[in-house]
Amino acid sequence: MTVPARILVVDDDPGSRMSLAGLLEDEGYAVEEAATVGAAREKLARQAFDLAILDRDLNGEDGLALLPALREQHPEAKAVLLSGGSEPVQAAIDARLIKGSPPDEMLETIAALLRS
Repeated sequence: MTVPARILVVDDDPGSRMSLAGLLEDEGYAVEEAATVGAAREKLARQAFDLAILDRDLNGEDGLALLPALREQHPEAKAVLLSGGSEPVQAAIDARLIKGSPPDEMLETIAALLRS
């Protein structure tokens, strides 16, 4: 029996967060959700994750502010930026997902990262 990859989905939009979490759960991943930087920090401190999907705009907070904690607490974890566009990013992310992308493309990106 293989242990499913653990993914943290951080997005302040409940519909978007739950939709993405449901999509990932349907693929067999173990998913945790957080709506704020603070809630995500608590989850990162309590459990290990293989991948974190971080929304860029979290109700005035920058989801990329979680990168130092993610890298420190889970150095092997992959970081994926979830954004509404292709704005430039000056951060060490492993991939970018554009909100509204086809689910198959999102799943393909996530699976490839988890294999690497």
